[in-house]
Order: sequence, then structure tokens, then C-alpha cells
Amino acid sequence: FQRFAFLSVFVVDSLMCLFKGYALLVNADRLYSGLELVAYAFTLCGRRDTSWMRRRKPLLSGLLRMYAAVSYITLTIWLLAPLVVGGHVSLTRLDGTVATQRANIFNMWAPVSDATYNSTPVWSLFYAIEIIFCIVDVTIWVCFDCYAMTMCYMLIAQFDAMTAEYETLGRLVPDAEKNEPIPDHYDELICSIKDNQKIIDMLTIG
Repeated sequence: FQRFAFLSVFVVDSLMCLFKGYALLVNADRLYSGLELVAYAFTLCGRRDTSWMRRRKPLLSGLLRMYAAVSYITLTIWLLAPLVVGGHVSLTRLDGTVATQRANIFNMWAPVSDATYNSTPVWSLFYAIEIIFCIVDVTIWVCFDCYAMTMCYMLIAQFDAMTAEYETLGRLVPDAEKNEPIPDHYDELICSIKDNQKIIDMLTIG
């Protein structure tokens, strides 16, 4: 059961890594343009009231730093574990026999004899391959997840700023004693609608 559970986690993690890497490659030309959403001046209402964007910035920065730090600290522990712990592990081959191999990062069964695998050059080769896999895997996860979190938080901030703009629309009532004309706020309404459409257009590009 332990072997099946570990293999299942390994396969799921690999598939997720492939999916996220594929998404980053296919949408590479859209990633930079998407970051325009984080600019204060992307919308007129966001330019006029930057408090919503500024309010989200510390929380987002802290979350991204914590996520990246935890990810790479975990990666470092995984990479150093075989060197620090050392020892040997027992692995069941496909034919049912038990192999005793030097501990590695994933401790996956290798199609070589125990003596060959346990030799320093061969073990080091498998160790280097697993190091490369781990670094690529974690880097793809961090890039994808940090970009997704940034977009989500900034979209919330932009929509909050737009909501506040709609709520204040038409709140200024002219002084009746001065016979000031009643404004129709048409221009402000058009600007708010254009801001809304600009965000939707950015999300539907491609």
C-alpha cells in the first residue's frame, strides 16, 4: 500500500507539473500583458482611487513570499535528505523480489542490479536526475501558482475599486439654493462601463 500511495502521489504531481508547464508555454505571450492588471492606471477608477490596490499589496506580497519560501525550503530538505539520512531502503521489484538500494530522493525502483545501483557513480547519476526533476517541478509550480494568485488578488482589487466607483456615482447633489443644474453623471457612468469592459476584454483575450 505504501508503494502504491507514493507512486500515486508521484504520478499526480508529475501530471500537474506537466499541465502547469504546458499552460505557461502555450500562454507565454499573454502572461506579460496580463500583468497590466496590477497597474493602478489600468482603469480610470483605479487611477482615481489607489487605496484598493495598495490595500491588497502587503497581503499579496506576504503570501507570495511565504509560498515561495516554503516551497524552496521543502525542496532543499528533499534534496539533502539522502545525503543526511543515508542508509538503504528495501524496494519490491515487479517480479516480487526485494531489492536493497541506497536511499535516494524518491527511492524509485531502478532496472539495474543492487550492486550496480549502489555503486557511487550510478547512484550519483540517479540522484542528479532526481535533483533536476525536483528543481524543475518546484519552479514550475511556484511560477504558475504565484502568477495565478497575483491575478486573482489584483482582479479582486480592480473590481472592488470599480464597485466603489459605482456606489459613489451620483452622490454629489447640487445646491438647490444656488440653482445649480442637476448633473446626469453620464460621463462618469460611461467611464465606469468602459473600465468594466476593459477588464473583461483582458480576461477574454485569445
